[in-house]
Amino acid sequence: MHKILVVDDDKITHAFIRRELAYKFDLDATFNGEQALAELEQNLPDIILLDVEMPGLNGYEVCERVRANPRTTDIPIIFLSGRSELRDRMQGFEAGADDYIVKPFHPEDLTAKINILIQYRQRRQELSLQVEEARKTAFIAISSSSDLGQAINFIEKPMCSATSISWPKHFLP
Repeated sequence: MHKILVVDDDKITHAFIRRELAYKFDLDATFNGEQALAELEQNLPDIILLDVEMPGLNGYEVCERVRANPRTTDIPIIFLSGRSELRDRMQGFEAGADDYIVKPFHPEDLTAKINILIQYRQRRQELSLQVEEARKTAFIAISSSSDLGQAINFIEKPMCSATSISWPKHFLP
């Protein structure tokens, strides 16, 4: 079951989201930005539902901090906000949000957007793994067939025996 972090100071919003999504997702709740960032230090959700207006850090600031942290930068973020002005939505996207839903909203709309963003994240992760594997394969192919590869192979054996360092493990791009 995918894990969602709900960050909103409104208990009614928490209750609504819990009622509509608890049977589909594993939900964690925080009530302000500071709590959310502390929770992210301990647990990484699959997606974050984030209110804009909260005491302390607002949602835009939380979003920017999530995007600035290498551990959390790729977690999808959906703003859930009563602010419906274009400038508010644009500020959310500029802060790094993946989507912006205006309250009140239909639970089916939220569920569909959550599912799509989780799928996108999974596909990005799969592609990253495939790219890394392709880089390693290309390096191995180059090292076994080119002049550079012959030089690497010539240096690798004495270096590995002298230092106990494995060439592919430490020097692959």
